[in-house]
Amino acid sequence: MKTTRILLTIAAAALLSATSIAQALNCDLFTITSTEPDSINANNTIINIQMAGNSNDFINYPFIPTVWDCDGNVVSSGSMFYFGQLGQTTQGYPVNTLNDNICFPITVQFVYGDEQLVNDTCLLNFIPLPQSVQNIMEDDFTVFPNPTMGVVQLNIPERLIGHNYTLLDATGRTVLTDKIRSASTNLSLESLLAGVYMLRCTGYTRRIVKE
Repeated sequence: MKTTRILLTIAAAALLSATSIAQALNCDLFTITSTEPDSINANNTIINIQMAGNSNDFINYPFIPTVWDCDGNVVSSGSMFYFGQLGQTTQGYPVNTLNDNICFPITVQFVYGDEQLVNDTCLLNFIPLPQSVQNIMEDDFTVFPNPTMGVVQLNIPERLIGHNYTLLDATGRTVLTDKIRSASTNLSLESLLAGVYMLRCTGYTRRIVKE
């Protein structure tokens, strides 16, 4: 009888754990905050998606396969590009260029894998903010020049001074990490191989290309 109770307790704990994961990773976590031209590839538009939840939440290989306009027409598509996204961050996802004359709201198909690599699909709706508001949001954290041959300048909101930043390569490996000490910071990538890197700092994610 004792053995049966122990097994039932273990089973209940496993079920609770699985339920917690399922509840933690759901479509309510994701919000489109803005769209912007891709500064690296003129043929792309970047759709910025904010992930709520906890800072240790993680989704695997997220991407946007399809974008529909308000009439249900397919107006853009994308493919798998990033290895993942952490909770409490905003990340930009490239898709084929969205035309200026599409009708809103758009519906974005967002696909990601959970901790067991089981895929889930969310349909996220988006109506753009007035351009003046979008410009303020986009200019809040800038990286220049991008692409770069070595050194980039980070213009960072003063509220982030004292926070740590992390630079990851295309596989998700941390290659640089340091503390932000001023609102204008130089970051050297001279010792790194050419490729695409992700800069993350307290809710911000910026893509940097090293040539």
